Amino acid sequence: MADLLFEIGCEEIPARFLRPAIAQLAEKAAAEFMAQSIKTGKIKTSATPRRICLIAHEVATRQEDRIEVALGPLVSAAFDANGAPSKAAEGFARGQGVDVHTLEKIDTDKGVRLGVRRHIRGRLSEQVLAEILPKLVLSLSWPKSMRWGQGKIRFARPLHWLLAILDEKIIKFELAGMMSGNLTYGHRFMAPAPITVSHPSEYESLLRQAQVIVDRASRKAETVAQIETAALTAGGRLMPDPDLLEEVTDLVELPVGGYGHFDKEFLQIPKPVIISAMRSHQRYFALEDKNGSLLPCFVMINNTRARDPQLVNHGHERVLRARLADAAFFVKEDTKHPLIERLPSLNQVTYHANLGSSRDKVERFTQLALFLGQRLDLGARELQRLERACLLAKCDLVTGLVGEFPDLQGQVGEEYALRNGEDKEVAQAVREHYLPLSAGGDLPQGRLGALVGIADRLDTMSGCFALGLVPTGAADPYGLRRAAIAVIRIISEKPLLINLSQALEQAIDNLSPWNKENPEIIKNKIMEFIASRLTGILADDGVALDVSEAVIAAGMDDLSGLRAKAHALNAMKDSDEFSALAAGLKRVFNILRKNRQQPVASVVSADLLQEDAEKNLYREFLRLRDNALPKLAAGAYLEFLQELSALKDPIDNFFNQVMVMSDDERLRVNRMALLQEIADLFAKVAQFNNLQV
Repeated sequence: MADLLFEIGCEEIPARFLRPAIAQLAEKAAAEFMAQSIKTGKIKTSATPRRICLIAHEVATRQEDRIEVALGPLVSAAFDANGAPSKAAEGFARGQGVDVHTLEKIDTDKGVRLGVRRHIRGRLSEQVLAEILPKLVLSLSWPKSMRWGQGKIRFARPLHWLLAILDEKIIKFELAGMMSGNLTYGHRFMAPAPITVSHPSEYESLLRQAQVIVDRASRKAETVAQIETAALTAGGRLMPDPDLLEEVTDLVELPVGGYGHFDKEFLQIPKPVIISAMRSHQRYFALEDKNGSLLPCFVMINNTRARDPQLVNHGHERVLRARLADAAFFVKEDTKHPLIERLPSLNQVTYHANLGSSRDKVERFTQLALFLGQRLDLGARELQRLERACLLAKCDLVTGLVGEFPDLQGQVGEEYALRNGEDKEVAQAVREHYLPLSAGGDLPQGRLGALVGIADRLDTMSGCFALGLVPTGAADPYGLRRAAIAVIRIISEKPLLINLSQALEQAIDNLSPWNKENPEIIKNKIMEFIASRLTGILADDGVALDVSEAVIAAGMDDLSGLRAKAHALNAMKDSDEFSALAAGLKRVFNILRKNRQQPVASVVSADLLQEDAEKNLYREFLRLRDNALPKLAAGAYLEFLQELSALKDPIDNFFNQVMVMSDDERLRVNRMALLQEIADLFAKVAQFNNLQV
């Protein structure tokens, strides 16, 4: 056994690229080792801005031996009536370099065939790794990649060195005009000289001496320690920012903390603006006092240990002071007029050439939001506030502050609305209609923000689908996947009793001046698109794919109940009792589907029930239906399914003893009606013919 060290040295890679890259490298390396029959122990990957590395412990020094089987013709076609080899058999033997009489008879799933078994001796791992490692480099995918010089390969940034050793042995290969070796390099500024690595076990310690903390977990821990020390020295308490911490960890090779101050007068700027100026532009951490009030100081992480830290801190202060001065100017100019007076300016902002201006979009989603509010029985006062929130929602897009700090849209609108004396819930909705900001992000807390957000996104989806601007592959320039996930989560998790089909019909109807396509076709495409996102969300919830498909097939109009139905059915599906019932229900649904052209009575006639099994099924169905429907109405879907599980035996007996497709048309039509009533009851939860049981 040996240890493998592989390091890819390059120019600084963007921080957001690194974590996905090391996850890919670990996964791809494990797959390659397995495919090449090289046993290995624990695989660890890590990265700094200038390097991506892999360390694999207990790597076998040789591939495992293996048996290769080459298959030839079927035995039935390999010999003639006298037992002599056919031309096919002789040709196969000649191609394998063996005598035809040494061929074996091997059983396969396609019959007995002639074949050859060979024992293949495994190659030395260093030979195989020389092929695997360059392949791993080229297999990594990046949000953006580049070529450099005269080279033809692509990588996130230009490569500068390749280190590859198996214990003390160099794994030799060439890539991008470079030969692999046993050299690495320390910190670009503090220890740039080459470093010889004699064994993987000394790699991390050598780099630590060269001012590089290569292990990401260790570097993150050191970053936290540096931040906390700097915050304590500055006299404040760190405002938690886990995302910024992850980013800063991947921006440096050696985290060195520092702190600075800014003028107290800048605290008059809205708090989100100050934090954004520090966080988004400079990667500074904000500090607060024990009461949670923002302090006029900040913490930064540098990538070098400066000779004069105070000089470095002053440099950061000058940069931030300029950013805050700009913000203060924009706030002063923006607040000279109420936010609502900026609404006409949205006429000058093109939303899309074929969908009008941003003002047109505001008018469309305002109509849709009011439509949804009316369906939810909002009172007149709340509808007025909902309309006001819609009209204000996009006004901050034409403010100077959002022009300078685009990531603050919504937050600036809320701040300006409050300064203008707008209703607090209306101002809150201006900010919250953008939520969630990510697939698993926080949802709007208020109902107004939720409705504005749903209306805005459904208008976006309707407009894009009407124009054929549908996501393809990884490309989704209008964020439609994110919009669909947000709509699903808001409706189902708030929850809101919104009929999705009706909402889309209204959204598409609002597009009438711009839309030339068939509204029904557009709606169906959007419903399918949302269904595909919903399947992913349910999978994340732990719901089996066939359960998701069965529940979605039963109807998506009530998203608030759909996820609960899926969880209930998923919990019931694998129980022995319910599995048997589900099998019977599949027969019910399939018979109805296959005979959908056959006439079905509108109601079951008890007088036409002749067999004991069908009489018993109908009697039990009515009894259980009456017991189960109140549970369904109350949203107790698990109890609903548990109640109806008692239909298992009556359904089985019915199919065992009754001929559904009787020659007597009256009996056949009546029995189909009985099955239809059973199917209709269970279809309130799922289409059971989609289940795998």
